[in-house]
Amino acid sequence: MPLVPAKCTQCGANIQVDSTHEAGICPHCGTAFITEKAVNNYHYQTNINANITQTTNIHAQTVHMHQDEINRFFVIEDGTLIKYNGKLKKIKVPEGVIALGDHVFSRVDYNEVILPSTLLSIGKGALMFDWDADSEGGVRRENIVRRIDLSACTSLCNIEENGLADTSVPVLVLPESLQSIEKNAFAVGQTLCYAGDAAEFEKNFGNSYRKETYYRPPQNYQREFCFYKNPLLGGFRSLGKTDDGYIYALYAEGACLCGYEREIDPEAELRLPATVEGERVVQISPFLYRQLMDVKSLILPEGVTEIPDYALYCTSSLSSLESVYVPASVTKIGKYALAFKRYGQKNAKITFAKGCRLKECDEENYYRYGTQIIEPPILPSGKRDEKIVTVSIDRGVKITAEVYLYDSSTAAPEINASVKTGFTKLLMTVREGEQKSVDVGRKNEAYLVYDCSSRRIGISPKNVEFHFKKKWFGKYELI
Repeated sequence: MPLVPAKCTQCGANIQVDSTHEAGICPHCGTAFITEKAVNNYHYQTNINANITQTTNIHAQTVHMHQDEINRFFVIEDGTLIKYNGKLKKIKVPEGVIALGDHVFSRVDYNEVILPSTLLSIGKGALMFDWDADSEGGVRRENIVRRIDLSACTSLCNIEENGLADTSVPVLVLPESLQSIEKNAFAVGQTLCYAGDAAEFEKNFGNSYRKETYYRPPQNYQREFCFYKNPLLGGFRSLGKTDDGYIYALYAEGACLCGYEREIDPEAELRLPATVEGERVVQISPFLYRQLMDVKSLILPEGVTEIPDYALYCTSSLSSLESVYVPASVTKIGKYALAFKRYGQKNAKITFAKGCRLKECDEENYYRYGTQIIEPPILPSGKRDEKIVTVSIDRGVKITAEVYLYDSSTAAPEINASVKTGFTKLLMTVREGEQKSVDVGRKNEAYLVYDCSSRRIGISPKNVEFHFKKKWFGKYELI
């Protein structure tokens, strides 16, 4: 094959290209280049270096001479990467680096960092973004799902405090070579995938991540407690990634979807795959929502049997999720597993397939107050998660009655039925001579609005009936 020396037109790394091809990909930074430009760039750099070599009278306190441009991006001392000067969004750390220095990427705004096979140690705060450094260039785009690729790090031994604690990296695939992990090495809400024995990992490195915690944030941020859980996925047969960007773990009973890396179309439904690499998908990982921030409508596939704790828990404005479809195959739903309704949201909706029957469920806390439940499932207690409101209006009663969902978090201090403040969704309209029923959900408040009056329907599992009965001379009574 006619290989010729060349330089990447983006990062300046030494490469070899096939002169018979018009274009190629740089193995160092992943940038596409045109072969002719890369070859010309090599000859241009070679001539400059040759001229500099012949110079014998350079007057300066410090002179940096670079064999190629890649040395400008990566400052490496004794095998330790101590500084990154580039601005690439996809950063490939060079082979030969054995350690990441403390805070080396703490002020870098990246999409992905690919770490080398030679890496042995990750320093303190190496990949934890420093939000306090804004005045010194630490500016970062928000709402970006980032990735740290450890797939080549088969010799990685040590991770120091906050070494991989980047809160915008939702999934970390950890090598079995790890020997030492310091406390708080990972961020809250990260899914940790470890191909080895999970119990052994917990025994050796249990202090490196938080099992479960909660805190009350500042009053101006959110009105409720925030829950976090750092799960460990271990004991699986293998890990992999599909061509369309899903990270998965294979267990004896099937596949678990634990990550998603593609850009999301916010206007389209996201339908998760029913199989990956020929294996049936039976579970989604905790905190899967962190990779699906822009999704408005999510459809879980038939075959999924469990939605674990906090799988879609996100009540902040970062999440766009409004609608989730749950298949009939689901038999287990964990704590806050479908609690995606955020403050002020008016149209959160969970649709269950007909016939869905749950064997395990935190009945009080699997979804959020104010969420509309369509086709409520049969709960482990034998009850349906429903409350039926029935309204009937006799002939001759000239009124119209409406039933609304109600959300106190969006209501004004004084509730006025004519203004409908806090009324998030019209569920049903009933007119003279009609009888209708609607499921408002046992965890939801609702309001019956009629004739410039209203009647509050509180939270309870009991069904409610309203009857507008004709009396005389156009009068009626509500019973």
